[in-house]
Amino acid sequence: NRAISVWNFRGEIVTSFEDHLLWYPDCNTNNIYITSDQVLIISYCKVNCDHSIAEAISLLVFRCFLIFFGCYMVICIWMLFFKFRLMD
Repeated sequence: NRAISVWNFRGEIVTSFEDHLLWYPDCNTNNIYITSDQVLIISYCKVNCDHSIAEAISLLVFRCFLIFFGCYMVICIWMLFFKFRLMD
């Protein structure tokens, strides 16, 4: 299930998203960042990538939720990993 609901600390549902997959699915407020005025939530997410290049590249995705407006933006950070082989 990739549906995520966003609730505020007053117990009111603010918005929901159908395509969100948290990196740590059993998270709490220690795994996500929420501003003290509850306007912004930042979470670390997984990406569905079936391409062969995914073995060499890891994609970090941070989704920023603007709770007041019920919208979000996606920030992608690419990390390259290389395998080295020692030659005799």
